[in-house]
Amino acid sequence: MMPKNTTAWLSHTCRKLLFRHCSLCQLPLEPNDDYWCHYCLSQFPSPPYCQRCGTTTLNSEQYCGHCLTTPPPWQRLYRLGEYQPPLQQLVSQFKFGKKFWLAKPLAKQLAKQITVPAPLLLPVPLHRWRYWQRGFNQSHYLALALARELNTQVDHKILVRTRHTEAQKSLTKKTT
Repeated sequence: MMPKNTTAWLSHTCRKLLFRHCSLCQLPLEPNDDYWCHYCLSQFPSPPYCQRCGTTTLNSEQYCGHCLTTPPPWQRLYRLGEYQPPLQQLVSQFKFGKKFWLAKPLAKQLAKQITVPAPLLLPVPLHRWRYWQRGFNQSHYLALALARELNTQVDHKILVRTRHTEAQKSLTKKTT
């Protein structure tokens, strides 16, 4: 019997080779399209956002009021867009649909946003129970693909998840 990840990859590869359709809207892809059609890519919402915490802002100020008064420990945050359709669908497919091959096109799109890449990327580790549920760490796959795009390094052993926590999707902004 073939492992689930191998079966999903084989299914994806055959579909991509035989039927070139947008993985979001299922319409045929143009010859220069890869994974998503131009229309779906244009729907990735990218309004102005705080470059420290990622909160959507009304104007293109570099930082939101909260980060001006209480800045987080990191210097810069990059994001692909707001977490709403169609980006929400992609993230869901990637994390919960075991579609690990989406790391490459997501990283390719994210790399276009990054002006100053970090010399080292640190994927967020999963607790062993969450890893067992998903079968892979999407953060690690994304970091590897992004490192290839940005010509930088990845170290997945620096950070260690020591306790099982609530799933992020069930948390509110105040609890994160």
